[in-house]
Amino acid sequence: PWMFVKTSVLVVYGALAELVMATTAAYHSVRLTRRMESAVVKGELESKESKIFTHPELNSHAAEPGELGLTLMQFCTRGGREMDVESKDMERFLNAFVSSYMRHEYATKRFTTQDLYRDHLEWLHLHHKTHTKIVEASEVLSNKMDGTLESSLEDYYNNNMNGRILTCREEAGFVHWKLGKEWSSQYMNTERLKISDLLQGYMEWAKEDSILKDNSYVFEWSNVKDSETYTKLVEGYVTTHIFCH
Repeated sequence: PWMFVKTSVLVVYGALAELVMATTAAYHSVRLTRRMESAVVKGELESKESKIFTHPELNSHAAEPGELGLTLMQFCTRGGREMDVESKDMERFLNAFVSSYMRHEYATKRFTTQDLYRDHLEWLHLHHKTHTKIVEASEVLSNKMDGTLESSLEDYYNNNMNGRILTCREEAGFVHWKLGKEWSSQYMNTERLKISDLLQGYMEWAKEDSILKDNSYVFEWSNVKDSETYTKLVEGYVTTHIFCH
């Protein structure tokens, strides 16, 4: 899925300055990876064994036996703290992540059109604070209700949304939210996944997000900084708390 863009993180402890100058992204990946690994080492976050979500396309991202990894729920909890991201925004990432593995449900699962309409209005009130926008979108949706009793989420999107009310990216947020609700009603968590893959998937998603794109971690992930920042990064690399915080 688009959520995962492969990344390779090489740590050469004898040449830290050269490494950081060469790739800021590698620094942030290792730094965040180390911090999140500490959650596993300390036993801070435990995953429940029941109702674990698996998917063939997730197999290549699963942590190998003996390799430190995090479940999706662990990543969202730990990552939110480490990157100073609010839980509601990490939940949006979670919804987007699981949605990319629910294409079958998106296309085939049937919902009553009235339930989808009510869910859509609920989502608008939760995620859009502008009263005018909510009223406008509600009116458009109401006028589009054609008496169809059941619909897949895909059909509902194509017939009632698809850039007609909000931007396509904003409306995709509703699809992710709805599929995320379906996912959480069936599953507790994922299996343990490679932290580097989770981080890369998150960064690829966040850099396109209007709220998170200016987050310092997201911004610095793919932007080279000045020499003073590099110095601080190197100093941080060898500071004990980076590895055990």
